[in-house]
Amino acid sequence: MTCALAACSTVRTLLPGGDAAHEIEIAEGAVLHLPAEPEIEPPFEELQTLIASYDGQTGAFQASVSARGDEVHVVLLAMSGPRIMDIVWTREGISETRSAFAPERLSGLNILADIFLVRWPAGDVRKALPEDIGLEAGKTRRAISRNDTLVVEVAYGLVDDQGRAYTRLTHHERGYSLSIYTD
Repeated sequence: MTCALAACSTVRTLLPGGDAAHEIEIAEGAVLHLPAEPEIEPPFEELQTLIASYDGQTGAFQASVSARGDEVHVVLLAMSGPRIMDIVWTREGISETRSAFAPERLSGLNILADIFLVRWPAGDVRKALPEDIGLEAGKTRRAISRNDTLVVEVAYGLVDDQGRAYTRLTHHERGYSLSIYTD
């Protein structure tokens, strides 16, 4: 445990490294198999504003996402500035550093899974999904379904009432949505 200025944080390895895929449950009985190494081409760096809706509540966060072939690094911040969580995915594994501000239910693994479903090429997402989960992918929408039931939907190129473009991820089974504004 690390403490500085009365803001404590804990570092933990969520999934160890190696050659095997990282398994993350994205829905009841549905496991996403993230590659052992991120392997994203082309690499990207984004500053995101996230508006999360869950259980009738809405919260806003900022995220810095850096993804290149050998590493993904996500820094999640409260809108007021404090760091909430750092997530690192490399060949050595997936780890997170959580501050005292991190909500207990917030999971670094689920954050990585959402980023993967939204940003990775459709072919990579298809390979990572279990056989009983289908993916429809187009320019403006991705739909992840099981037995004709929509589990996760990603809508691209949306525009809010102020003219700002964003992407929306809706997790139908878990009952949350993320509006993702990217700078």
